Amino acid sequence: MKYRIWIVLFGMLFQTSSQAQWLGSEEPVASGSPGPFACVPAHRDGRNPYALALLSGIQTTLIPGTSYQRMEECTQAMDALRNTPLSPLLCTSRDRDGRGPWILGMIQNGRHVRFDRAVSTSLGSCIKMSQDLILSDDGKSGIYCSSKNGSGLGPYAIMGVDLETGTVQIGGSFFSELSKCNRNLGILP
Repeated sequence: MKYRIWIVLFGMLFQTSSQAQWLGSEEPVASGSPGPFACVPAHRDGRNPYALALLSGIQTTLIPGTSYQRMEECTQAMDALRNTPLSPLLCTSRDRDGRGPWILGMIQNGRHVRFDRAVSTSLGSCIKMSQDLILSDDGKSGIYCSSKNGSGLGPYAIMGVDLETGTVQIGGSFFSELSKCNRNLGILP
């Protein structure tokens, strides 16, 4: 059983120079950020739920706060990981039960730092929020649209996030639909 898990783990990744890169991804893990990553059983029993883990040689270290009910969800979130100059952005289960709703956050110091109110009703919409997040020129902050009250449902607001601390601020304009909020940011559907 242990050998099969390691084969799966190493089959997900490949190394390029001193940085890891996801299969099918164009972006290397940000310099100064942890990596490479893999999806592993959270309880180390070969069954669900799954969590994201940091790989170091043959050692795996689970990243607290990451939880997925199925391996496919963990892999989908890992494949959609967005690198920023400071920390990778990642979606995971808000309630840490491996199920929706989903919350966007960053991996910092070996753990998942959640962005307050960056909640989506589906993993796909959380990943889209991560992809749509507009970074500042220095990469230390960003803006995105999300549920005003953190439910994943309307009304929606423009949020600002400090990518050094994970602190979120809510803008003063509210929208009945997420698409209207995104259009206000210049993001087209």
